[in-house]
Amino acid sequence: QRLVELLSDRVKFSTQRDNEHVKMMALGRLSAGLAHELNNPAAAVQSAADALKNRFRDLAGIVSELASLSLTPDQLSKAMPSLSECEWPIVLSTLERGKREDELTQWLEEREIVEAWKLAPNLVDCGITLANLEETASLVPNESIPQIIHWVEMQLSARSLVDDIKASSAKISELIGSVQSYSHMDRDPSKQVVDIVEGIESTLTMLGHKIRKQDIQVQRHYATDCPPVNVFPGEINQVWTNLIDNAIDALQVRGPLTLSTSLSDDSVLVRREDNGSGIPLEVQSRVFEPFFTTKPVGDGTGLGLDI
Repeated sequence: QRLVELLSDRVKFSTQRDNEHVKMMALGRLSAGLAHELNNPAAAVQSAADALKNRFRDLAGIVSELASLSLTPDQLSKAMPSLSECEWPIVLSTLERGKREDELTQWLEEREIVEAWKLAPNLVDCGITLANLEETASLVPNESIPQIIHWVEMQLSARSLVDDIKASSAKISELIGSVQSYSHMDRDPSKQVVDIVEGIESTLTMLGHKIRKQDIQVQRHYATDCPPVNVFPGEINQVWTNLIDNAIDALQVRGPLTLSTSLSDDSVLVRREDNGSGIPLEVQSRVFEPFFTTKPVGDGTGLGLDI
């Protein structure tokens, strides 16, 4: 009887250790994906900050040139709004963008403005049109037009770079918020009343790199009348992770992944659908066995649908 008790304890310990091992493997994969997600906006912030530093350095030289032209404050105040108050950012087709760039490049070259080919795309991105340039040219002396154009372009580009930094920083904050929501690091680990959709969306963010890599189209159909539910937040998020990760693996490349919620009597029903390979008939009776998987070693989370 003592040997049986010892053996039973060892089996429990071994099972617990295996479970923790596969959870750590899953955490490692999620961490790698999160690092990839964070790398893009972080790199964008660094690139925009470097470009902004160069803009401010060049802006000082342009301001000195403007001061030497003895322009009146009234001329400067009239020239700046005609360019800086244009509508931006703008969305243009490739054809429209190319046409605008050609028009602005030609206008700048006719006035012998240095690096017209480089200025034109930046001006187009900032919403500058040919009419804006013509209006500015009519308000200032001809000899000051190159400096005015460079001055305005640098200020608009600097503003655009600041917006890029702000957007990238917001993306980083969003990712960190999703991690906190997904893992519930700052919350009580006991049962809580949570919004199911929030947990699903956090899981989608955590698996975003795999979804984009395989070009999977996520379709959402969330009912608006679903109440919060009383669950273990960390554990229910593991369920979403396994279900969605399985769907991504089954879909391989492209294909739709549909997630929906609805109210069924007194329960919230969550449904996940995909048009992947499906579960072979001969193994369907085993899918809820602990640690059962049809994937090769190293693929998946290792926890199986038993979770």
